[in-house]
Amino acid sequence: MKYLFGKELEEKSINIINQFDSSYLNIPDSLPEEELLYFFGLDLQYVNFCDPDVLGAFVFEPGYVKILDSNGEVYEQYFDKNVVLIDSFEAIKNLHRAKFTMFHEVSHFILHSKTQKKIHIDGKAQIRYFLKSDYHRELKTDEDVIEWQANYLASCLQINNQALALFINSLKSNYEYPSKGGFIYMDEDERKCIIEKTSRQFNVSFRAAEIRLEVRRYIAPNNQSESYYK
Repeated sequence: MKYLFGKELEEKSINIINQFDSSYLNIPDSLPEEELLYFFGLDLQYVNFCDPDVLGAFVFEPGYVKILDSNGEVYEQYFDKNVVLIDSFEAIKNLHRAKFTMFHEVSHFILHSKTQKKIHIDGKAQIRYFLKSDYHRELKTDEDVIEWQANYLASCLQINNQALALFINSLKSNYEYPSKGGFIYMDEDERKCIIEKTSRQFNVSFRAAEIRLEVRRYIAPNNQSESYYK
């Protein structure tokens, strides 16, 4: 597999947004996740997964997948290839996480559809599941790197660095910037405030905004919180 890390994934996200709609590079807003899926010719379906730890999945090759019916009974449903599956309950309970999962799955398509070899086989369908535990993987194996890459590109697509820079610059007068770049100087209340503003502006969760601001070095990392961007 090809190892892509932060800088390359940031550049790839900009190229993708340029193809999709370059105006999103100049406005502080998240890409419309469903439209992005359809732009790449992907299908989106909501299902009830058997495993409560599963947030979503990407079907690389067609076949049958075990899911739950409306009565909670397990059955097999056929899905074509290039289908993004999102857990129905999760979409209701945590919309921000469901949106991120869509970006995560389209990132798998962009990064791994041609090279993916080691994937879970569920019946005849070749499918990769996105688990809640995948948010906090340590980079020890190729499998860890694959999930990390999808997480990182998903974050870049939700909050691209050009739009984030414009948004932060609009807040510049409220904070003390170091003269040669680096973290914004702020106390804990100000830190929370800028994260909340970014979260609302880009319509993402507080944690997603916090991670992105840390990665782009606008705020110092919070040592009490875990990050899958290393």
